[in-house]
Amino acid sequence: MRDPGTAARLRPPIDPDAEPLSAVRAGRFGVEYEPILDVWSGRLYGHEALARFYDRHGRPVSPARVFAGLADHPELFARTELALKRLQIAHAPGPRLFLNLSGEAWATAGPAAFLDVLRGAQVPVVVEVVESVHAAGVRQGRDMVSALVGAGFQAALDDLGARDVLVCTDDLRAASVLKLDRSVLRAADEPGIVALAESLVAFAQRTGKLVVAEGVETDADLEHARRLGVSLVQGYLFGAGVLSVGPPDLAAP
Repeated sequence: MRDPGTAARLRPPIDPDAEPLSAVRAGRFGVEYEPILDVWSGRLYGHEALARFYDRHGRPVSPARVFAGLADHPELFARTELALKRLQIAHAPGPRLFLNLSGEAWATAGPAAFLDVLRGAQVPVVVEVVESVHAAGVRQGRDMVSALVGAGFQAALDDLGARDVLVCTDDLRAASVLKLDRSVLRAADEPGIVALAESLVAFAQRTGKLVVAEGVETDADLEHARRLGVSLVQGYLFGAGVLSVGPPDLAAP
């Protein structure tokens, strides 16, 4: 197993003062592919594409800050999501690619725009519905899941078990993959969280779905994931490959 601290030590420090949207407007973004493995055999199942942003000195800018800033600029958010998906698909390793996609961006750009991009992938794609914290977002996510499944793509529900996240029961039935938030593994001593995770795993097993435990960083995390009975695991314990390139189509004048 890879030392879980290796990835953190290799990364330059995040610049807390960087203006987050400048990285987007200048096209300074890239992708990191995080491996997803079978929990028992260790066989590679796929990769999740994670967006990465950089300031003008090449230092990382927090993705959370970037996406928080984009929330007030829906058109730019949608264009950024489309550009990220093109980049993530263009360089995707096999055997499967997991992509995060916001229901808000989907609704703003329109389903056809994203479906055209997704259909260009050379490997099977699983689209993760990004967490929703309000009812409108849940409705957008539900519509997106329905459209994706209707178009022949697999859908995954992301961040299950996280605080302040709303989940639609229609999405639970339609999705083929359930992803447990990293906070679930950090709550191994909280009976309520463990019971919730075990219930989701039991539901998945009875309905033919896969469950991914995110945030596996230590051997203890891996053992807890196995105790929960999940199908797949994901995290820096297994390493990551980084690609730092950015498209020019969002560059500011």
